[in-house]
Amino acid sequence: MAIKDHGVWRRYLPTAKEVGGAPRGALFLKRESDGLDWYQYVNTNPNVPAQSTRPVQFDPRSVKAVVEVVTEKDNSEVSIIRTAAVDATRLFPDGCRVVELFDIQRDQDEAALIEEFVWRRINPQTGDLGPKWEPPTPTPQIDDRVASALEMILERLERLEKK
Repeated sequence: MAIKDHGVWRRYLPTAKEVGGAPRGALFLKRESDGLDWYQYVNTNPNVPAQSTRPVQFDPRSVKAVVEVVTEKDNSEVSIIRTAAVDATRLFPDGCRVVELFDIQRDQDEAALIEEFVWRRINPQTGDLGPKWEPPTPTPQIDDRVASALEMILERLERLEKK
């Protein structure tokens, strides 16, 4: 499967000028490599004369995927697909990489895309898909205050039992 890497995108706080006509509460992303704004990138439209010299960023027939690096049970790292879409404007890749998968045309059926792609392992260099990722089971963490309170209660119970 062919793949195109669109980079890693991070949230940022825009200046008043950068906000422009964005709706109140809008979140903004920039690409790590060059600082390009996500909305400018994803909304490139070759049919608008002012943008006609800019290339189309996404092929309308490809599947676009948000890829996150996660930690395995053995502490190794693996890339997984967090979400997939045919329409790139449906993505919000905060802290993640965006890749475009070619040679796999799909309809914009979100339920089917989720079933097929989400949580799947992916090699972001080759586009090879692997099995679904199983998140590690979190180990319970006891707050120090709770642990010391439990110790105190157990000590009191022990003293009461001795009486």
